[in-house]
Amino acid sequence: MFCFSSRTFENLSTYLHVKYTQGSWSGFLGTDVIKIANFSTFRSNVALITESTHFFVNGSNWQGILGLAYREIAEVSFCC
Repeated sequence: MFCFSSRTFENLSTYLHVKYTQGSWSGFLGTDVIKIANFSTFRSNVALITESTHFFVNGSNWQGILGLAYREIAEVSFCC
């Protein structure tokens, strides 16, 4: 069971596993309503991270990551 405060999150039930040079995380793809500073509100793809290994800095209390990349270098692998 997952506990988060978003009332606009929609789970797309697509499993994700992302590996980095150091560490990895797994979770599910979803969408949520995002607003950054004074920009317009928009719906964006987000990942609900359910497991991580050597990814978050110990004791950081981070709840997620924001990844921005040019389409040409962004790569997502969908699994099972």
